[in-house]
Amino acid sequence: MTKQVYDSIAMRHLLTRRFVIAMAVLCFASVISVAAVFTQLRKVERDARLINVSGRQRMLSQRIALLSTLVNEEQGNARQATTRSLEECISIMADAHAELSADSGKSKVRRQLFQGPDGLDQMVPQYLAAAKQVVANHSSENVIAVVKTMATQGALLGKLDAVVAAYEAENEYRKMGWFVALELLLLVVSFLTIVAVAWFVFRPIVKLVSSTLGALENSNEELTEFSYRISHDLRAPVVSCLGIVEVVKDALSENEVDAAITANQHIQTSLTRLSATIDSIVDVVRQRMTDVAPETFKLTSVVSESVDALRHMPDFACIDLRIECPQDLELRTKRVYVKQTIENLLSNAVKYRDPNIGDAQVTISAKMEARDCLITVSDNGLGIDEDYRGRVFSMFQRFHPRVSFGSGLGLYLVKQNATSLNGFVEYQPNDKGSTFRFSFPVTGA
Repeated sequence: MTKQVYDSIAMRHLLTRRFVIAMAVLCFASVISVAAVFTQLRKVERDARLINVSGRQRMLSQRIALLSTLVNEEQGNARQATTRSLEECISIMADAHAELSADSGKSKVRRQLFQGPDGLDQMVPQYLAAAKQVVANHSSENVIAVVKTMATQGALLGKLDAVVAAYEAENEYRKMGWFVALELLLLVVSFLTIVAVAWFVFRPIVKLVSSTLGALENSNEELTEFSYRISHDLRAPVVSCLGIVEVVKDALSENEVDAAITANQHIQTSLTRLSATIDSIVDVVRQRMTDVAPETFKLTSVVSESVDALRHMPDFACIDLRIECPQDLELRTKRVYVKQTIENLLSNAVKYRDPNIGDAQVTISAKMEARDCLITVSDNGLGIDEDYRGRVFSMFQRFHPRVSFGSGLGLYLVKQNATSLNGFVEYQPNDKGSTFRFSFPVTGA
């Protein structure tokens, strides 16, 4: 798995986790909001019912007194009907009192109204007991008088009014502040979550898609050019060799050995170029398709290996090569890319030396800049014409084809290596020659 594929998968996983977390926060906020609404509705419904019950107690206390008077005054069927109504009112008031008394502990004000020597827990049972005596003894005027007095002039009605007032004061309609605050908090959380999703999920997605599209467009352009140039660069030496083979045949048939040898040398040259082109293509494909593990190494050893690998080049001995690298400079990065880049830059410096000067020089230097390693390769060779400098690192760019035939992929591969190392490479023209600066981050120095 290449680093690009690994990074793409890691980014998808990261964005997926962020999105799931954001959706979980929104779902949690929605559940809390709905739960709070239903809880509040239940509290409001309960308080409204208790207010109605407490208000009905006040009404029942007056109705019981009225019915007690009517029981004494009426006769026959009318008295029986009134007695049944009185019994019903007594039962309803007793049940309601039991409910309100059980709920009184939730409020200090209501607890004081119900409990204690003068509380409703004593007054209401006494009142209902007197009313029951009226039911049992219709003609007891003294009992009826007691009922009427308790209902109209005593503390019973006042306390029942106070209970109603307490429930009204404590009802949830007047305690909506916490509910409104909670809803506003959930609204803010939802809004911030949406903003976070836009910033940490959709924004990276847009950037990822844009960069991916840009990379695809560049890759398509490179692939088109690559296909065209490869078909030409691979075919040209083959066609040349086929033509020269015919020349060799003719020369041999006419016993012209010298001509055959010369033609054979041309075949060898063409095949050498073809082999170099194939090697460059393999390097490009390998660089794109494989991921290289980082290694710890000394830079001087890589420079020495690169120099030794190029000593066979023509005119290498004519180069005054200067190496200015700290002996103890130890790096941890992808060694193969560093070595390949140094070899390509040094190879170009040797191939494109200026034949008109006798002191051809190439300098390879290195130093650390913060956590980055900067490698510089400078020469006083032919340089690159100003018209081509914008295409230095493009595919199949040959700036001195008459001096040396190359694949035109060397500097392109240098650029790809720098990108793979999360670094950069840049070209700087000298008064005479060229300078390439190759920089990349390292994890050890």
